[in-house]
Amino acid sequence: MPPFWRAIGAWLPNGAGTEVARSIAHFGGTDVTAPLLVLSAWAVAGFALALLAVVIRPRSGRPMAAAPGPEVELTRVQP
Repeated sequence: MPPFWRAIGAWLPNGAGTEVARSIAHFGGTDVTAPLLVLSAWAVAGFALALLAVVIRPRSGRPMAAAPGPEVELTRVQP
């Protein structure tokens, strides 16, 4: 692997996930704290980005139209 990708690979989700899986499968789950923290940080960052996108999304000011559907007329049945 090129030196640049080797240096940052552990800080990317794929590298951290691979490291966790390798640690669990081959080493009995030792030394999984750092990769799990990396994965947690990516999850928190993704959630924050999604929340930010919802908060700042442009609004058109028009109410959403109801979905078209068959008109149902309710009639009263005489007993």
